[in-house]
This record gives sequence, structure tokens and C-alpha cells, in this order.
Amino acid sequence: MAGGDQHDHFERMCEYAPVVELVGRWWNGLWGRRVRRDVLLMREVRGHVAARNGDADSGRVLRWSYATEEEAREMVSRLLQANGPGEWQQSDVAEGARPPFE
Repeated sequence: MAGGDQHDHFERMCEYAPVVELVGRWWNGLWGRRVRRDVLLMREVRGHVAARNGDADSGRVLRWSYATEEEAREMVSRLLQANGPGEWQQSDVAEGARPPFE
């Protein structure tokens, strides 16, 4: 995707998933096709975790669904503990009052 914004591509990729709320977002602080990694915790009726390896144009995306936020956060922890380049940083996400997964 020449000339397009990386984030636009990732958001379009998620348009077809019925995501209601982005609960948490982490990235390893590195830019580039081979080293960037993203982990997202999303809430709908079930919790969804998405992990992207690489940049928005060529990165692979894996997704998991969980019945509870605790299960989803356990997967996020496992993903953040995996070996890889960079240092994980949490991106800004509103942390106000949130209903639990139901």
C-alpha cells in the first residue's frame, strides 16, 4: 500500500471484526517490517486478542477469543513475555470505568 498510513491499513483490516472497545494496546517500540510487534486487547461480548508481527503492509495477524477478561489478559501476558526485539510499551487507551466481559 504505497503512500497510505500504516495505521489506516490496520484499522481497515479490523473493520470486519465486530470490535466494540479497544481495552489495551502494546507495541515493542520498533518500526519496520521485520521487527515491529503489536498486541491488542479488544472487548465485545467476548474478549479478543490480536497480535501483529511486522508492519501494517506485510505483517501477520493472529487472533484469539476468550470468554473472560482474565483469560484474555493471560494471553496478553504470554505474548508480552515472548522473546523478541524491542521493549514493550503500552499505548494510550482510555482506562475509565469499563464493564467486565459478559
